[in-house]
Amino acid sequence: MIVRSLRTNKDVKICAEYCYDCDEYKIDEPAIEHYEKKYGKLILLKRDMNERFTGDFNSIAYNWENETPLVALGYSAANAYSTEERRNLLSYIIDNKLLDLSHVMFYIKQAISLGMMNYAHNFDANERRQDDIDFLEGTYLRKSIEYMGELEQSKR
Repeated sequence: MIVRSLRTNKDVKICAEYCYDCDEYKIDEPAIEHYEKKYGKLILLKRDMNERFTGDFNSIAYNWENETPLVALGYSAANAYSTEERRNLLSYIIDNKLLDLSHVMFYIKQAISLGMMNYAHNFDANERRQDDIDFLEGTYLRKSIEYMGELEQSKR
């Protein structure tokens, strides 16, 4: 199976069993720990029959209806992910057109809004989410604005 290392932002090949009956990959906790020590946090990007990305490595058997597509692709503002790992994942998602920038920003802003309801519990996660919004705006929105300016210049 191929997974994405959030430390190196590269694909890594690991061993896991696939269950055809339940359409899930199976890997035990010691194996996950071994691979994560070697490669850092890992995300499973598995396509289902509809070509929709549907996997979070640490929760392979998730329920699609209970998650946003961004979470399903592995995004989390939890302490378990470093700033670099979150940025690598967000860049991978946008650069590979798994989700567009507006959807990614919408889902993160939605999580911030929901987190405000339980502010004390989610304060740190909301700070990390806002940091991710700032990164996306600084990286991708700036590029979009520069590109639009270049298009405007070329029309003149």
